Amino acid sequence: MMPWLLKNDGYPASITIAVVLHVLLMWILVDRAPEPRDLVKIDRPSITANTVALNPQEVKQKKKAQQQQATRTKERQEQQRKQEQAKRETAEKQKQEDKKQDDQKKLAEQQKAEQLKKEQATAQKKKDDEQKKVAETEARKREQERVAKEQAQSEEANRAEAAFQSAMGQEQQMVADYSDLIRSLIEEQWHPPITAKEGMLAVLELKLVPTGEIISSRIVESSGDIAYDRTIEQAVKRVGSFPELKDVPPEVFNRHLRTVTIGFRPEDLLP
Repeated sequence: MMPWLLKNDGYPASITIAVVLHVLLMWILVDRAPEPRDLVKIDRPSITANTVALNPQEVKQKKKAQQQQATRTKERQEQQRKQEQAKRETAEKQKQEDKKQDDQKKLAEQQKAEQLKKEQATAQKKKDDEQKKVAETEARKREQERVAKEQAQSEEANRAEAAFQSAMGQEQQMVADYSDLIRSLIEEQWHPPITAKEGMLAVLELKLVPTGEIISSRIVESSGDIAYDRTIEQAVKRVGSFPELKDVPPEVFNRHLRTVTIGFRPEDLLP
């Protein structure tokens, strides 16, 4: 009986039994008057519920449906968890990618800044080198100009010195010539005394004017022999003047011939 009931999941047998029970119940109700105890004992919903509750196939189906529902719920939850995990992983990946791109951007900006700084340093060094080269060129040019100027000044000074020395030489020669002329003119009129001895020296000082006239004469250093000194003074008086001095340039005369000092020795008269 039970295998037959379970055949086709128990639904045909259950329906048949339910129909039979309902027919019997209707027959009983129609055949005799209902009694109060009968009304209490008969509970169609309970019979129906018990019938359904006792259906193992339905329980199995419900359990299976519940399991399937739980499986689907679990699968949905697992799928939702996986989706959320995938979202988190995608977000983490995106975050890492954004960080990577940000790091690459920062690195690129840093490299660009370093390259720009290097280029600026190179440009500044080039500019400094050019300025240094220009400064060195200008310094060399100034040094060359200074050296050339110093050389020119030195050459000019040398020429001036040479000219001065030449002029001084000519002037000294002129003074020497006129001094010798004055000496020779006085010696021509000088007659030393018989007391004159070799080695005696008397120094005569003459004060002259540009016309050659003698305005004073005196022995500034005596020979020790008055007669010897007097003969020199007498010779000066006999000469009287030196008209040849008129040809001497005034500046030369004023520097060298306005006062003339001459030493006289007896041996100077020897031929």
